Order: sequence, then C-alpha cells, then structure tokens
Amino acid sequence: MIDLSRRRFLSAALAGSAGLALPAAARPETLPATARLVTPAAPDYETWRRAMVWQARKPDRMPAAIVRVSRAEDVPDVMAHARRRGLQVAVKSGGHHLWGAALRDDALTLDLGLLSDVKVDARTGTVAVGPALWSRELALALSREGLAFPVAHCATVPMGGYLLGGGFGVNGDEWGGMACFWIEGADIVDANGRARHVSRTEDPDLFWALRGAGNGFPGVVTRFFLRTGPLPGVITESVHVFPLDHAGEVAALVAQLASDGLPNTELMMLLAADPGAAAGTEPPERICVLRPVCFAASTKEAHDSLAPLSGHPLMQEALFSIPHREVSMDRLQLGSIDYATQFGYGRYLVDSDWSDAPEAAVRALAQTFSAAPARNSHCVVLFKNPPRLPEDAACSLMAPVWMGRYAAWQDEALDGRVLDWLAESSRALTDHSLGHYINEVDVRGGKPRIQACFSPRAWRRLSDLRAERDPDGRFAGFLSA
Repeated sequence: MIDLSRRRFLSAALAGSAGLALPAAARPETLPATARLVTPAAPDYETWRRAMVWQARKPDRMPAAIVRVSRAEDVPDVMAHARRRGLQVAVKSGGHHLWGAALRDDALTLDLGLLSDVKVDARTGTVAVGPALWSRELALALSREGLAFPVAHCATVPMGGYLLGGGFGVNGDEWGGMACFWIEGADIVDANGRARHVSRTEDPDLFWALRGAGNGFPGVVTRFFLRTGPLPGVITESVHVFPLDHAGEVAALVAQLASDGLPNTELMMLLAADPGAAAGTEPPERICVLRPVCFAASTKEAHDSLAPLSGHPLMQEALFSIPHREVSMDRLQLGSIDYATQFGYGRYLVDSDWSDAPEAAVRALAQTFSAAPARNSHCVVLFKNPPRLPEDAACSLMAPVWMGRYAAWQDEALDGRVLDWLAESSRALTDHSLGHYINEVDVRGGKPRIQACFSPRAWRRLSDLRAERDPDGRFAGFLSA
C-alpha cells in the first residue's frame, strides 16, 4: 500500500475518509477550525469567489458563503451549517466546470479542493482517491505500480466532477466506454449531513447516481474507490493533418473502423487553427487533425492494430503525418497543456453533442467551426464503438461520435461573439444531435438541454431519486440558465 498526496501543490495536510456523522443535535454551532469560512463581508471574498472557477471567465453569481474544508470529516459540519442558515450547497472539487457550476447566487460553495489524496493497493488493483486529485497525479501513482485507469485527457481535471459526470477517459472504448464504470464505491455525505459508504450492495440507488449523474448527484463525494487495469506495455501515438474540408471524409473512415472494433486504439479528431498560420490572420486557416493512440502489449501489436488505418489510401491525402511514436501515460497528460497555443489557459466555454451520423455531423461541425470567432477555439471529436451501457449507472447516453466545441479566447471583449457562436453552432447540429454530455453542455438551454444528457428512463429515475433523497433541495443540483 502506498500513500501519496498533492502536498507539493497544496498547503494543507490531507485526511482519511469520513467517519460516522454525529446526530444533527450534537453538531457544533460553529464550523471546525480546520474549515475556512469566507463571506461577502470578508475583504478577500472576491479573490476567493474568482478562485472557485479554474478558467479566466468568471460567472457573476455571488455565493452567500464559501467554505473550504481540509478534512473529509469536516463536511457533515458544513452541511449542518448550511441547514441552520437555510442555504443550498454547491460542491466544488477542482472548479474545472467551464460554466462555473460551483458558484450559485445566495448558496454555500463547498470547496473540496484540498481533498486530493490517493492510496493505491497494488495487491487488489484498487485505488482510493480524493475528489480534487488531478488526472495526471492518479496516472503517475498508478503507473509506479504497473496499473492504469481511464483518466481525463487533460492533466489538471480533478476526479470529482469528472467521474460524477461519466468521464471521457484515455483509451475509453477499450477500457469500458466511460471512466465512471470503473467506480466500485464512494464515501459520501448526504443531504441530512450523514457520512456513509455507497456501493453496489450499500445503497445501490445512490451508487447508480454516483456513476453519471453529474452535478445532479444528491450528495457530497469525499472519496472514490476505483478498480484499475494493467498498464499497457506500449503506448503509441501518430498524427495525420488534413485540410478542414476533409473532415467529413476522414470521419466516415474513422467511424467505420471504430464500429468494426479497431483493437487497443483510441480515435480522436481535433479541429483547430493551423499553428503555422501567421499571427494576426483572421479568420485563421483551420485544419483537421486525426490522432490515433494505441495501447498495446508491444510495438508490433500496436503497428498491427493501426494497419487498417495507416494503410488506407485516404491517409495519403494528409498534408503531413507523424508516424507511430512511443509515449508514456504522463506524456499524454502533459500534452494537454500547451503554452504555445494557450490550450489549457484563458477564457473557455463549451457545448457538445452525440450523434449516430458521424460523416454528416462532422461535416456540419467543420462548417460551423470555420466561423468560430477566436483563434484558440477548437473542437474535439471522439469516435466510439458504444458498448451496452450498464444498468447500474446514470450515464445512459452514448453514440458512434461525440463532438465537443471549445470556445477558447483571451480578450473579454469577444465574450458576446463567442456566446453567439456557441448558440449558432448548436443550431447547426440540431438535425444530427441525439443529446449532450452533462459535464460539457451549454447550460443556457435550461432544463430541456440538461434532460437531453440522459436517456428518458434515466432522467425519470434520477428526478425521483433526487426528490426522495434531497426533498428540501439542499443541493443546488444542475446548473441551468
């Protein structure tokens, strides 16, 4: 058993899992000394409020209080504090939600950002993680033990919101479709302030919601318990760059290969500005980048797995290609932060769609992307071979292609144009869309758009569960506007 933490990034010591909650009547009238309370009267309130959202675009929403805990054991006291004052609670793990779900007007923001511990049990192949643990840190801790998990593609995405919403993990198809399917249980605090454990056998209804309900989960997760798999012997990536007008044709080929079950391979497409284009050129020339990543036992196996793609005549039409090169899990993570293009920094917003018509949908996506108002805006396209979704997961929507549209910019003066473009791009994809992804959906569509992130059956079940487990609406729940 090894025990690692993010102390090199954080100043507070981390604690173990939550113990049993005291009865509400026995709760202290004040928060414990290990929790930090910040109210609008505090001189540093605005600094704290802005820090609750990772990206540079900060919502105008004003919480009634912000509480940062340094121990899981503090969370029941925070829930009691909110109940005494009649406040809703909005939970922040890492503040990575691009629409700022942790900030709600007149609510209490519960900041779990110091709960970033990780304990790997190499004997059982399981790992316990705090909700604020970064993807890269989990990948590193596991790789030292020869293990792996479908962490987020972005190194700085924390486990909390990522897993609750489903989680598009690296090597997603080969490793089960979504990261949340690897959850074996969790320590939570419920709407009544009770600390408890949830698993398939201990409250299976909450376990179901734990795996995909997003910020609609009626509880605070203080620790996840995850299964892992063996670290692949070899990871290779290759890059093929095409003109943007080839995007539909490339999508048709890749979607077919994915549906045939291209082994060991993650198939991702990126629509982005040509990094070689001269600065100041508006609109910038845009390109289509195909990036297959293979997770195999050997270099030969990786080469053989990718042969149907690399040997296809369409690959000869690429502007240029970078052939298979070996990389590590850590290198894949670090590649998500690019100082040159500012991917990973600046102002961000997002929307996304699932579709069962890959070629037509990606053609429409490429057309609307050509009008994106900011150079750093980009689209991520994932090609899936959708598995049969498990019955014990609220994550209930998947299709052959997923398209995420990321507006990324620096100048606040562009905010209005960016918001307009996101709405226009959504309308352009309407005829091809089957629904959205709860972690990355434009919340301006209100309840109908949130509802479209789930199957009708899952939405009904989740609504009933939230009404049963949080009848007073203590948790702020889904963000919509």
